[in-house]
Amino acid sequence: MFKKICETCKNEFEVVLCRLKKAKFCSRSCYFVSPEIRKKRSGIMKAMWQDSRYSENMSKAHIGYIPTNLEWLKTYSKSEEGKKRNAAAHRGLKKSFEERQEISKRQSGSKHWNWKTDRTLIKKDDRRRDDPCYKQWRKAVWIRDNFRCRIANSDCEGRIEAHHIIGWAISKNLRYEINNGITLCHAHHPKKRAEEKRLTPIFMELVTASK
Repeated sequence: MFKKICETCKNEFEVVLCRLKKAKFCSRSCYFVSPEIRKKRSGIMKAMWQDSRYSENMSKAHIGYIPTNLEWLKTYSKSEEGKKRNAAAHRGLKKSFEERQEISKRQSGSKHWNWKTDRTLIKKDDRRRDDPCYKQWRKAVWIRDNFRCRIANSDCEGRIEAHHIIGWAISKNLRYEINNGITLCHAHHPKKRAEEKRLTPIFMELVTASK
């Protein structure tokens, strides 16, 4: 946690790292009392009320006006069918076993929208996030780096992530090697392959220095 000063009440408050740059107020009340925010909100409301369509619609809403394209709603809600449906919805009435079984038959097998006749076309990703080995490797990398981004500068922002220095798909033998991992924040995590290749030597040096 990091400490900042509220711009409205001038009191000190704590904030997490990812909110360090954006956090300006200690509470919502201080946010709405702030002169800058009040001026901004008043300008928005003024622009809205100057729009004739907005003021006209608000006036109609206050007197209970229903637009012509929703006239069917009056008759539907008063019909017997509408009353039964509304009552069932309020009671949380569930479908019977026979109805659920019928729906399941209509949507199973080749009738399903995502059905694939050729099963070889299904791509299998062997990197499962719930894999115990992967979780153990990630935790070991974080513990070694003290749960902090190794590129510690003013640009650090967001959650920490365990990054594979040599890619997951490139070498299967190094997938769960601790020295092949480095802790990075979301801002410093490479977004593209070219950037990842360019930063690989730098990541290797940082891991070697931490041994």
